[in-house]
Amino acid sequence: SYRANASKFKLETQSTFRLDSRNSILIGAETEVEKFDSESFFQDAFFTFVDTVAEVSARTSSLYVLNQLSLTNRWFTTIGARYDNMESNDEAFTYRVTSAYLLPEIGLTLKANYGTGFKNPSLFQLFHRLYGNPELKAEESQSWEVGLQKDFGKTGIELGVTYFDTKFKNLIASDPITFLPVNIRTATSNGVELTGRVSTSKTTARFNYTYTNMKNTSDDTPILRRPKSKFSLSAGQQASKDINIGGRVLYVGERNDFDFRPFPAELLSLSRYVVVDVRFDYSVTQSVKLKAGVVNILDQDYQEVLTYGVSGRALNFGAKLTL
Repeated sequence: SYRANASKFKLETQSTFRLDSRNSILIGAETEVEKFDSESFFQDAFFTFVDTVAEVSARTSSLYVLNQLSLTNRWFTTIGARYDNMESNDEAFTYRVTSAYLLPEIGLTLKANYGTGFKNPSLFQLFHRLYGNPELKAEESQSWEVGLQKDFGKTGIELGVTYFDTKFKNLIASDPITFLPVNIRTATSNGVELTGRVSTSKTTARFNYTYTNMKNTSDDTPILRRPKSKFSLSAGQQASKDINIGGRVLYVGERNDFDFRPFPAELLSLSRYVVVDVRFDYSVTQSVKLKAGVVNILDQDYQEVLTYGVSGRALNFGAKLTL
């Protein structure tokens, strides 16, 4: 048996200052506290194991700024930076620059961005006595992308293509021998994303296809659970003034994973899967909206992670109040 408690508390404030009609700055600050504790118990005919992780916590305080610029009537740019200070005395400075140039005469938008990233290991990955590694380092990344988007005007059709490339340092992964989280020294991820939208006065359909090539460049071991191909198709229909219905089809291709049941762990391929969801929204008033949906309506049996089950067909209800 295994029991774990985790909690997260976050307090954030931000303000936007408009310098002029073409230039605005957003400034924000936040502090976040995470807590974690767990108990594990295992027993068979030959062995009994009990493990307790007393409560551990981590605080991260951050400052960030985002500058939105309209350089001309066609050229738009954002420049953002963020500083994170962790309770462990670690610090991180990340930034991102994006730019888009519009050619309205032919309905074309050119876009590009470059940014850096930072991700701390979770408290479970750091402190669990059996499956934690206190020596884990934070992930760091550098990424860029370029793309274009074409609007076909009155036809309601919009198409886009983007090429992306990311380099990782200290990517967190699982060791198939020790079962512990470890850092992959260097890894890369690159690929192409295709997007599309078709809309009429009452119907909107969107598709997204992503091809990703991700590999470990330090020792050529596989990167787990990253599909090369992923595709989604969603649609919504305004059936009446108050009723909107829609759905989504999600396809995820084969992924590598380790089977940890034998020793040493065996590398295998998880099967591709397709999931279909449907939804129904009803506006009772301008302020009150009722929601219902069926997740995995075909009741597909699939795994995102080997031996970890997912929900079969499930019905959910909800309500949204806008003040």
